[in-house]
Amino acid sequence: MMLNERMHEFGILIAIGMKKGRLSTVVILEMILMSIVGTILGIAAAIPIVYYYKTHPIKMSGDWAKTMQRFNIQPVIVPATNASHFILQGYIVLVITLALSVFAVYRIHKIKVIQAINS
Repeated sequence: MMLNERMHEFGILIAIGMKKGRLSTVVILEMILMSIVGTILGIAAAIPIVYYYKTHPIKMSGDWAKTMQRFNIQPVIVPATNASHFILQGYIVLVITLALSVFAVYRIHKIKVIQAINS
């Protein structure tokens, strides 16, 4: 969506002389920075919620609790608060962003300037 909305801008930049490789680099860096900031803000927002449920675990009841007890499992859901889980999820977001940036580079290199300016 970011690419489609900015196609006119990309067309203008290429028309005034910006190389497609430089434009691709700028877009990739922008995507990476947005994903890093989003991941950090997401983790910061999730930590209080996770710690709340760590101190106040979710207790299962009814048939679900009885089934869990038959398998010698406590009928309580306690979230993991290990920092490595948060870091791993951040790395996964970064890898997904890098994979999607390949598509962005492909689209930038396929831009036809006149069509992009008229879009």
